[in-house]
Amino acid sequence: MNGPAAPTYREYAVRRELATTFSCAWVWSAAQASSGAANERSRSIPNGCAELIWHPMREELVVGGPSSAPAETVRTTDLVVGLRFRAGGVRAMSAVPMADLIDRTVPVDAVGGPAWRDAAPAGAGAAATPGAALRLLQAALIHRRLIDADQLDATITRAVANLSSSTRARHAAEAAFCSDRQLRRRFRQVVGVSPKQLQRIGRFQRVLSLLPLAATHSMTLGRIAAAAGYCDQAHLVDDCRRFGGLTPSGLMRELSESCWPHHDHGVSLGSTAPPRPRA
Repeated sequence: MNGPAAPTYREYAVRRELATTFSCAWVWSAAQASSGAANERSRSIPNGCAELIWHPMREELVVGGPSSAPAETVRTTDLVVGLRFRAGGVRAMSAVPMADLIDRTVPVDAVGGPAWRDAAPAGAGAAATPGAALRLLQAALIHRRLIDADQLDATITRAVANLSSSTRARHAAEAAFCSDRQLRRRFRQVVGVSPKQLQRIGRFQRVLSLLPLAATHSMTLGRIAAAAGYCDQAHLVDDCRRFGGLTPSGLMRELSESCWPHHDHGVSLGSTAPPRPRA
């Protein structure tokens, strides 16, 4: 007899009206929603971004700040919906210093102010399915005009784009027409991490997208290190311990058991991520 099906995590593209501010949407759902609660422990790996997180059954909307280190995440509700901000994207809802949100989860109005106090979509019953919950959350933000992309910091947006293309942090500052010190200070205020740290996180995210190929022996760790932008495999191993909390082989083993069979990171990690789980 098979045991109970595992909870699933699945990513989706966000609606066009929100795409400037958010990079993706995601849904975590328990396999047996009728049981009242599910409990899954999983490893949360830093991605350099904050998230807007809605718990429909608790009617709770929170903001989770960027993570500085890997952490164990325990989800105990049937359904959780999230929108992942782009780096610096929180500025579209608030000018709160992002450095104050590192490794913290706070009520949404603590970041967005009084206008966000009743921002959580009403009617948890209408959010009984993952798709319905995701539609409700995005529609609420668009209908109430709670996100203002015009407030995004153009300097940060330009610098983040340059960092994503393997440009050195110094060159990103030049492209953003500011000094290294100015860019670091601005990143701390708007993104929460330094340009160099964000670049390292982004490089490790590319490693995560390629690890399934190492697990199937289609690609060696050395080739993955080169493809992700590392100068050698040793630096990949260092970042794996720093951001993943494990060696590459240990992380692959954990992901193959608890993540890849049930989770879909295809939007954030790209086409080399494992196939989408069946509905």
